Amino acid sequence: MLATLGFEMLSPRTASVVLGLVLGLAFGLLAEPTRFCLRRGLAGPARERRPALALWLMALAVALAGTQAAVAAGLGLGTLAAGAALRLLVPAAWVGTGWLLADEFDPIPLESLSMILPSAETLFWTIAASAVPAAFGTGLIGGIVAGALAASTLGGRFGWQSFSSAAETGRYLAGAVLMGLGGVLAGGCTLGAGLAGLSSLSLAGGLAMAGIVLGARLTDRAISGNAAGSAAPPTTRPA
Repeated sequence: MLATLGFEMLSPRTASVVLGLVLGLAFGLLAEPTRFCLRRGLAGPARERRPALALWLMALAVALAGTQAAVAAGLGLGTLAAGAALRLLVPAAWVGTGWLLADEFDPIPLESLSMILPSAETLFWTIAASAVPAAFGTGLIGGIVAGALAASTLGGRFGWQSFSSAAETGRYLAGAVLMGLGGVLAGGCTLGAGLAGLSSLSLAGGLAMAGIVLGARLTDRAISGNAAGSAAPPTTRPA
C-alpha cells in the first residue's frame, strides 16, 4: 500500500511514526482549545461538567460510528480512509495502521489513539533511542505535545502552572501513581480504553470505562466532602 501511495522509500514503521505525529498534532490542536477531558466532565467545576461531558460523548459517538464504518468496509475504501484522515482521528489511526501501512513483510501493530502505551514507548525511546526504534506511539505523543503547545501559544492561553500547597502536590503524585497502575492493568485510559476501545466494541474497554467513571465520581464526592468539612466554620458553645 505504501508503494501505491508514493511512499515506497519509507518503511511501515517509519511511516507509522509520521502518521502518529500527524494525528497527534491534530489531536493537540483540537483538544487544547476545547479542554477535551473526561475528568472535567465527571469531577470538574460544576458549571463545566455538562458541556465537557457532552463534548466527550460526542467524540465517542463519532469515533464509534467511524470505526464501525471502517470495519464494515473492510478497511478498503479510499474515500472512507480520506474522510477518516480529515475528520475522525480514532478511526483514522485504525485505518492507517491496519490498512494504509499494512505490509506482510514488515508488519506493524494495529493501533489507535492512546496515552499509556505510547507514553511508555516514548520514554524508552528517549532513554535508548539507539536500541529502541520509534513507533506510532512515539510520533503520537510528540504530535500531541507540539499541537497543544501551538494551539495554546497561538490562542494566548499558554502559561506555567504549579501546585498551591504540599498537600495538593502529594495528592497529584498519588493520583499519578494510581493512574499509571490502573492504566496498565486496564489496558488504556479514557482515550485508549475509552474512545479507541469502545469504538471497536471492546468489552475490556467498556469495563475499564465503567470503573473509571465510578472511581472518578466516588473520589470527587469524597474530596468535595472533605473540603466542605474543613471549610465549615467552627461551632461555639455558650459559656
